[in-house]
Amino acid sequence: QINECSWPNSDCNEPWVAASNDVWVELSDNPPCSVMVRIHWRYRCNEYELMDVNQPVIFTSPTGCATQQQVHAAWFDGRIAESVKQQLDDLALGRWLYFNASCCPCPQQYSVMVGKVMSCQKLLLRYTLPSGSVVSIEYDMSTPWTTYEAQISMVGGTNPVIVMIPCLSSACCYRSRTFCMEEGVVTNVQYGPWFVHGTCQPSENETCQLRVCE
Repeated sequence: QINECSWPNSDCNEPWVAASNDVWVELSDNPPCSVMVRIHWRYRCNEYELMDVNQPVIFTSPTGCATQQQVHAAWFDGRIAESVKQQLDDLALGRWLYFNASCCPCPQQYSVMVGKVMSCQKLLLRYTLPSGSVVSIEYDMSTPWTTYEAQISMVGGTNPVIVMIPCLSSACCYRSRTFCMEEGVVTNVQYGPWFVHGTCQPSENETCQLRVCE
């Protein structure tokens, strides 16, 4: 899945490099409980963008600390999407600093990174049949997880994964992150506002439920 919006005013000529990282998204801090998601993204120069997100149903920490219905609620209220954006920002900054460790001493110099996501996202549920083929259906957040659980069980499905992917709309958004370094530590971090390009216009058959730049 490739984000189709162009990068405005970009002077980067480097090729895109793809990356993926497993991160823990906090669902609750009392008691502590997190769910693992895999972030697929790419980067070049000081630019980075989100491709898609996968959430295997079975991985929580501590094990069993949340039901999928509780994880379902975290998708519904935006906690997972919000955490993914923050963790992507941190992943991109960490990668950039690896190659630019002596950058931008405060207060004389500042550096800027720019992140991009597709504004309109939808969720899919994918699982594997005994034959080995993969089923992919729209994941409706208004439908209880138990309904999907029964559906998967009836056909002997395994390895269910929730996938967040961009809708077909061309809407996307950008946000800058300005910072400097003081004694090797990133400081004075400031986020610019979201700059939105295009509008969400999902097709008739598309459940485009997430607006991730609002």
